Amino acid sequence: MEPLFEAHKAFVRGCRALHADETPVAMLDPGARKTKRAYVWGYARSEFDAQLGVVYDFWIGRGGKYPVAPLKD
Repeated sequence: MEPLFEAHKAFVRGCRALHADETPVAMLDPGARKTKRAYVWGYARSEFDAQLGVVYDFWIGRGGKYPVAPLKD
């Protein structure tokens, strides 16, 4: 599945306009026996592209380094 995911990620990132958004989720922290906040980031091609596509990433933070990291590799 990894090669398929990488190909789809390259396809989504290859568009002229990329939309990104984060959604907060509760992540279980077993050592602390409670939940803490984490984020699912979604990256989507523009609705005006001929072919649509979305990729999701999971990050423990919301800072600027998190949404930019998947765009660098």
